[in-house]
Amino acid sequence: MKNNLLSLFIMSAFCLVSCSNNGSAATQIQGIVQSGVSTESKQVLSRLTVNLYAIGESSAQLISQTSSNNSGQFIFNLPSSAIESMLYITASNGESIELASIIGNYSSSKVVVNELTTVAAAYSMAQFWHGDSIYGSHKAITVANGMNLNLVSPYDGSISTVISSPPNANQTNALRLINSLANAVANCVRNKSTCDTLFQASRTISGALPNNTLMALQNLVLNPSQGINEIFNYSHRQSIYSPYLYSAPDAWTLALKFNQTGSSSCPFGGPGNITFDDNGNAWITNNVVQGSTVSSNCIIVLKPNGMPADGTNGSPASPLFGGGIFGQGFGITTDLQGRVWSGNFGWGTLLPTGSVSLFSSNGEAISGESGYSQYIYRAQALRADNKDNMWIASNGNQRLVIFPSGNPDQAIYATTAESYPFDIEITQEDDAWVSFSSLTDPSVLTESSGVVSKYKLVNKQIQQIATAKVGGYPLGMTLDSSNYLWVSSLLESAVYRVSPDGQNVESFSGGGTIGTWNVTLDGDENVYAVNFMSNQTGLFGIAKLCGPKVRNCPPGATLGTPISPNTGYTLPTGGDQVLLADGTPLNGPDAPADYKPLMRMVAAKIDIAGNLWVTNNWKPSFIVDLDKENPNPGGDGVVIFVGLATPNHQ
Repeated sequence: MKNNLLSLFIMSAFCLVSCSNNGSAATQIQGIVQSGVSTESKQVLSRLTVNLYAIGESSAQLISQTSSNNSGQFIFNLPSSAIESMLYITASNGESIELASIIGNYSSSKVVVNELTTVAAAYSMAQFWHGDSIYGSHKAITVANGMNLNLVSPYDGSISTVISSPPNANQTNALRLINSLANAVANCVRNKSTCDTLFQASRTISGALPNNTLMALQNLVLNPSQGINEIFNYSHRQSIYSPYLYSAPDAWTLALKFNQTGSSSCPFGGPGNITFDDNGNAWITNNVVQGSTVSSNCIIVLKPNGMPADGTNGSPASPLFGGGIFGQGFGITTDLQGRVWSGNFGWGTLLPTGSVSLFSSNGEAISGESGYSQYIYRAQALRADNKDNMWIASNGNQRLVIFPSGNPDQAIYATTAESYPFDIEITQEDDAWVSFSSLTDPSVLTESSGVVSKYKLVNKQIQQIATAKVGGYPLGMTLDSSNYLWVSSLLESAVYRVSPDGQNVESFSGGGTIGTWNVTLDGDENVYAVNFMSNQTGLFGIAKLCGPKVRNCPPGATLGTPISPNTGYTLPTGGDQVLLADGTPLNGPDAPADYKPLMRMVAAKIDIAGNLWVTNNWKPSFIVDLDKENPNPGGDGVVIFVGLATPNHQ
């Protein structure tokens, strides 16, 4: 009788763990912890503590804990309450080794935890790790999970098709870099006595040492300029993940290129600027028809994972046509209603042109076939203020145009004191800073031409209230939380900071700042400057400078101190020439091959998961600039630096 009661008690206790509320068996996750991925090179990892977590808004919930057996295998029973959760696994020896794998939403009972999944987990979730815990807003975590799937398959622990296929594969160094980092972790896993070499070279931004391999990788994402030669050399002690880096990178940044648009009728041709809609989709202006200077007539919309938006769940179906799209430039923004406005500049034509186009959030054209054109000639930036007034830089006729409450039928304008209004930033008081630069008149390309001015809307009148000189040829701008304006400078190796009243102007340089077209700030208010000109190595890079919240910078840094290396953050080649989405060479079939996947950039935007998106606006080679008979300037695709920047909103 006692034995029967004991058996009944054990069965009841087991069911509390492994049975769902309706009495059926819980869903199982069966996995293996291993070093390596291929049959020839892998080693199973036994007696590791394996934890299954659910990701929450403000904490991670430990669902279950077990150990890997002598074959490296483990089994979890997933309760029905966790089926809809975003899931991840860690595996640790309690000392120097900790591996991880992001499962995301449950879709397969099989999972692998290895060095490759650990690198992917560290980079994709970089902004949401808190020790062993991952947490953050569901929308942001979903975006980060999509980027994880761009890097690795959690189901078999192998490289994903995104990173192993064009336009990545060997056209960029992303595949080789992620494999090299996996090899570095593998060397620590297989030779634990050497782990200190990895840890010494992968510290936090404040200089603290990591305790394990997962923390080391987390530190590298957030502080990628360190340990370049040390980790590169250390990674070469293992070659179980291949191909790997054949030369040390400029930094441990992991960047992916995307150039599919959804239709061959609208290839990337000089992508200009980006705005994110409420669902995280990236709307991207497109200057020209690829291979020409003829104005493009489409907008490209990419999902948060960089793939073309496909029209599902109320999203747009990329690319979008209509609404008056014609040679779009730098201008694109969302209004308070979630609608998307974009500016039509009109490339490759001397005929009067210029309008703005308006689309609903699902991609329906609201503006007519000619767009909204009253008072506008060659539109550039657009910005909505807090009253939904749409401010428009009419670059070709020296006007600042406003659609009150977004109504083009009530348009008003002011003629500006300076020519060629270009970018617009709206202050907390709904005033508008405007930069002035021309893209069609080379005679204004002088270092003394730099001016930004501030305007106020008073009783339907646009009044200038401040102005400042900012050096050579300002283009893109951004505002910090103290209403200071940060301004790019195309003709200098510097960016500028302007006080709210325009009276104080400072310049900052270094970190790979050269020929800067645009600037943006992350959630820590550090500054990212994207360059239109190449660095000393011939590559194009992104400079990072310490911003006004210096507590978020390395020890001893002050405002403007460079954080990125002298090259900036770059994306070198993996060895193969750059190809367009249709497989043809970047510069054309009869032109010299190009090996620079990161090109002349004009815009940078940070998504809610901390991924930094930049636009490849103009082809790298100066041969393209000099060929007047067959002009072919339009760059190809966007590049996303995974997990690099602190999100502005989570």
